[in-house]
Amino acid sequence: GLVPERPHAVVGVGLNVRQRAFPAELERERAVTSLWLLGCEIELEHALEVLLARLGERMDEACACPEASARAYARALDLVGRDVRVRLGQEERRGRLEELTLAGLVLGGERLALEHVQALELATEPAPSAR
Repeated sequence: GLVPERPHAVVGVGLNVRQRAFPAELERERAVTSLWLLGCEIELEHALEVLLARLGERMDEACACPEASARAYARALDLVGRDVRVRLGQEERRGRLEELTLAGLVLGGERLALEHVQALELATEPAPSAR
């Protein structure tokens, strides 16, 4: 297969365009909405066109200045300084997220390489050390 010459990432994007309701368990887990619920009635094709145009711009920015893109991503996540769960294979770690950069994330004073992180999410209860 094709092997990339430099570090790479896989981007997954989900955009709720016409969703009018969400399952209760999903709403309990995290904030969810759709363009329709926000009062934006847009055609699916137009939403896709706008999304793809912005994605292209963001990819160009990420290639030109990856550290700035990483900082913007960390700000958008709004998880730095909060208690999180990190899944690394079969292992899960919990603690306060101190830093998130291209070099990795720092959790409880320990740096974890991003390539090993499979999931990063807000913890629903404080980490044991924070109690």
